[in-house]
Amino acid sequence: MQNIIIQYKAQIVLIFILMISVIFFVMCDLWAGLRKSRSRGEKSASYGFRKTIEKTSKYYNYMFILLGIDFIQMSLLSTLNRENDHNFWIIPILTAAGAFFIGFIEVKSVFENESEKEQQRMKDAAYSAKQIIDYINEKELSDKKDRMKKGRKRKEEEEL
Repeated sequence: MQNIIIQYKAQIVLIFILMISVIFFVMCDLWAGLRKSRSRGEKSASYGFRKTIEKTSKYYNYMFILLGIDFIQMSLLSTLNRENDHNFWIIPILTAAGAFFIGFIEVKSVFENESEKEQQRMKDAAYSAKQIIDYINEKELSDKKDRMKKGRKRKEEEEL
């Protein structure tokens, strides 16, 4: 076990740095969000913190999946290197790609224009209102059809 840790020390350190970087990026986004909300005069609510924790949890779920795949590929490359005298690099490439992708998302979120976020909220609200209106219209049409059917039945019964 000691030999494995010494042999893969660089990979272990890299994995540790990648995992810590995800938390760093999320905390930067949280700090920027708090700063923006304070500049607008809004109070910090538990909703934002809960959303950050949920986002962090999802990010780490993805990172652990990628890390598992990386363990498999690193084990295979290590075996190939040992058995066939190859010199493949043994690095957690998918975990690194995942950390870079998460970092990109969070950095974009930090620098995203607040008006873009507000526009997106307005689009979401308009879409929700449209769904409600469509539901009401559908319900009214259904009620009209039912009344028309009842009216036809009455006329048929009266004619008999």
